[in-house]
Amino acid sequence: MAESAPRPLRADARANREKILDAARTAFAADGPDVNLREIARRAGVGPGTIHRHFPTKEALFGAIIAARFQELTRMARALRTEHGPGDAFFTLVRATVEQAAHNRSLSAAFGSAEGGPEMRAAGEEMTAELGRLLDDAQGSGAVRGDVDLADVHAVLGAVVGLEGQGAVDDAVRARRVEVVLDGLRAR
Repeated sequence: MAESAPRPLRADARANREKILDAARTAFAADGPDVNLREIARRAGVGPGTIHRHFPTKEALFGAIIAARFQELTRMARALRTEHGPGDAFFTLVRATVEQAAHNRSLSAAFGSAEGGPEMRAAGEEMTAELGRLLDDAQGSGAVRGDVDLADVHAVLGAVVGLEGQGAVDDAVRARRVEVVLDGLRAR
C-alpha cells in the first residue's frame, strides 16, 4: 500500500506554526539553545502542547530554526557567486556568516555542534558545499591561499565566532578580528 502525502495544515494550524517559529527564532537568537519551551510558547501565545504537535522535541524546533538560517546562508552564497568576483564572494560570505552568528546565539552554538536533526544536518551540508565552491573559485582566481582547505575555513570561522562567547564585542572589534583572519587566508 502506497504511503499518502501528509495532509496540508489547516489555516489556524499554519498560523500557529508560524507564530511558534517566529517566537523560537527570536528566543533562540537571544538566549541560545537553552531557552525553555514554555518561554517560546508564552512568546508565541500558544500552549506547550501546540508546540509539541508541530515539533516533538525542542531539538526538532531548534533544528528547524537553524536549518532555515543555513538555507539563508546557502542562498546568499549562490547569489554572491553570480554577482561578485570569486575572492569578493568568498570573503563577503565569511564576513556575513560571522556577523549573523555574532547576533544570533543559536547560530553561533550550531557552528560548534555536530548535533541536530536530519533537516539541520542536510541544510548544513548544503551550506558547506556552497562554501566549498566559493573557496575553490577564490583559490582558482588566486584570491585565497592554495594550502587552505574547507576544514581550515570551518576552524577559523568557529574560532572567530567563539570569541563572541568571551564577552560583549562591539562591531568595530569584531570587524577588525575578521579582517585579521581574512588576511591570513589571502594569497600572498
